[in-house]
Amino acid sequence: MSQTKRLDELTKDEFLLILPPDKGSDPKGRTVALADNPHDSCCSLSFGDLDVKGDRDFSQAIKKAYDTAKLNSTVIPGSGFAPRSSIMSPPEPPPLLTMMPKTDTTSATAVRLPILVYESSHKPGKNANGTTAEDMKYGEWSAEEIRNIATVKGSHLFELDDLNGGDPHPHFAAWRNMATSLFGGGELDMVLLAMIGQVQANKGGEFRHPVLTSAVRAHQNTQAFTKNLLEVVNQHIQESKGEINPLSLQEWMSGYKKKPVLPAFNTARDRYLGWLNGGLTMAINAVWAGKAEITQFERAGNFYRGNVKVTLYDHFGLDLPDVGPDPDTGRIKEYGGLVGFRSWFILQHLDKFGYKPFLTVIEMNYPIKGEWQ
Repeated sequence: MSQTKRLDELTKDEFLLILPPDKGSDPKGRTVALADNPHDSCCSLSFGDLDVKGDRDFSQAIKKAYDTAKLNSTVIPGSGFAPRSSIMSPPEPPPLLTMMPKTDTTSATAVRLPILVYESSHKPGKNANGTTAEDMKYGEWSAEEIRNIATVKGSHLFELDDLNGGDPHPHFAAWRNMATSLFGGGELDMVLLAMIGQVQANKGGEFRHPVLTSAVRAHQNTQAFTKNLLEVVNQHIQESKGEINPLSLQEWMSGYKKKPVLPAFNTARDRYLGWLNGGLTMAINAVWAGKAEITQFERAGNFYRGNVKVTLYDHFGLDLPDVGPDPDTGRIKEYGGLVGFRSWFILQHLDKFGYKPFLTVIEMNYPIKGEWQ
């Protein structure tokens, strides 16, 4: 049976036993219920800081109590937080607090999160005008319409494919073979197979995978995109002296002197690396939509720290310009010459199949910190 205590009664170890409000703690954090096992707690330590899962009021009450306990107590081995003795010399304050011209531990409570600091004109799955993106449509082409699609070098290669809509398995086999032989071969090999498997399950929805996220994060185009975002976010925080809630999305966006360009992974170099150890070209090709939000923010004096969450979206689906002529330019890509890509297009768009595409979601967190004058 859990016990209940006031926050100012807790030892250091007991902060790691706090249960969430739905298991007995007061939603405002006035009193907390303690678990018997840290695994049941909503609190954990991350690089010396307390992370709290819960709504803003509850989380900030717990963090404030933890920080206050650290500032007003001495750590005695084996006893958690204990009152300072008049005999003991007070410990040296942390360097950050020593440098602060003032200490303001309450200002952070006024910041309402999350704060949207970037948003693309495209939304996930939609064109800029709100209509459904072409590569998110499915089951809308007849066999005759697909057969008449012009492919590379004046050919009509779809005439060679089975468009009867009887058995989808040969098309999935051709798609998988292409993915693993031409676009996989490295860590993303199994990711591509998982993505194709989600199409075959025909459930649509969203797809996330840690290996795919790591590959996107490491790419130079992603790094250039996020570097631009983070520089402007830090600049705005410092110029506003941490008063960031009044800033509108338009004000954040206007600060990007270099317009953020969503990352793409479809250059000749990307395709070459894909054959060796990648697969980003097939998994994502080019990011369709994105947003960035400040999801954590703390202020103390003129110092701040926080977190910016960047979310990227793409469509795991094909449209006509992927295999045939671009309606705007007439250009025809080489992908229509690959039987695996034609099978993918047939599985998605042939009215007798209509396998659903889905959203690929990449979520990345970036810590920020700094100070203003």
